Amino acid sequence: MRILYTGILGSAAIKPISGGGFWAGFFAVAFLIPVIYFIRKIAAYFTLKKHGESTEAKIWQTEKQPYRYTYVYRKYYNFDIGGQSYGGFFNTGVNLKKYQTNRTIRIYYDKENPAHHIINGLSLYEPLGLLLLTGLPFLSAVYLFILEFHKCF
Repeated sequence: MRILYTGILGSAAIKPISGGGFWAGFFAVAFLIPVIYFIRKIAAYFTLKKHGESTEAKIWQTEKQPYRYTYVYRKYYNFDIGGQSYGGFFNTGVNLKKYQTNRTIRIYYDKENPAHHIINGLSLYEPLGLLLLTGLPFLSAVYLFILEFHKCF
């Protein structure tokens, strides 16, 4: 089956894309969604770090919780801005000395909404790692799609 395409220089016959090319394009689009999401998370981290206010938050509690066949350490922290208390938690795989109970960590927060905050360093590692995990298959799928699409002409 041939598809006729009328281009600028006249009509040219092209072959349909192969099944592998179709699936490469499908997975390229599927991996594009998380790639865009993680790029936005990384951009938001650097924007908040550059334009946000900085303060210290205190780790007030550590809980050891089972996770699959091992444990994770959930660290709870809080900080005060204008008499209002804000906080959250993060998980670590090992009980690092840097994040022991009663230690302080650097927080960057939005002036208008202090509930929107990031932990210096920690808020960057997860989206950066996940961007690498989804970005490599995305680039591979795009490359395979371009190779298969090029065979159509």
